[in-house]
Amino acid sequence: MSDFGRESRFFTGGAALVVDYGKPVPLYADKTKKSEIAGYVQPGETLADCEPFAKAGHEWIKVPDQGWIYNRRNTVNKTDPAVYFPGKIATRARLLCRLPILRGYTYGRSADFPASVIAPPKYTASGSKQLDCSSFTWCAINWIYEAGGLHWYTRHQIIGTPDPWAALKAAEQYLCANEIGDGVPTRDGLYLCQTWHDPAALKRGHQFILDVRNEGGTTHHRILQASSHPDAQSVPTWNYYKPATTIHAEPYMTRAFHPGSAVMRWARLANVDAFGGLI
Repeated sequence: MSDFGRESRFFTGGAALVVDYGKPVPLYADKTKKSEIAGYVQPGETLADCEPFAKAGHEWIKVPDQGWIYNRRNTVNKTDPAVYFPGKIATRARLLCRLPILRGYTYGRSADFPASVIAPPKYTASGSKQLDCSSFTWCAINWIYEAGGLHWYTRHQIIGTPDPWAALKAAEQYLCANEIGDGVPTRDGLYLCQTWHDPAALKRGHQFILDVRNEGGTTHHRILQASSHPDAQSVPTWNYYKPATTIHAEPYMTRAFHPGSAVMRWARLANVDAFGGLI
């Protein structure tokens, strides 16, 4: 496993993201679980001006004027953190800190959006624990930008439109993407991607998030998606079949991504800071 890459580090201070495990995180009055609970912070919340402190193999986070969060054990057998310091560019981190809420999800058409996602009420917390490809990418857009709406949702899901690229155009219209292109992208960043085997007929389409990184003169890709392939036992997955329900990303693929016989277009997602502000 790798971390988020060049964007993030565990042991720096500043704005911190509360990882979404589906429940509030307690704030303690002091750096011990024996102290009283002073309050709670919510999953996905961004906390300003936090400081990490190490104490006897454990990491605590000081939240100014609120209290202390027990973050994780930082010895050899490290545990997943309660909060994460994303650094200046938080685009990837704002997405990946939300992935744990999807533990137990599988691929399916009966969408069950977490409450943190702006979606039609009948598909919110429905109990099916299912998402398909475009429902997952809708989650990703919501989590990164805290933006959405019914009109945008229908365009993203290509409902009531003959335009096979409506999702990409909507992301650009709502300022979450700053460029649309064809083929496989090669510039660093996150991309909302759409493929079709027959675009005119809206047949055999797929949406996914593509993470692109250039290093050592080579372009590297990794895919984050909801896949219907039988080897994909959970939603979402990294690079086809690896479960993606922790904050840790799988390494980039050894070979560049290729869409095969499908027609592919993409929208390059805009970068944001820890609070979701465009930068």
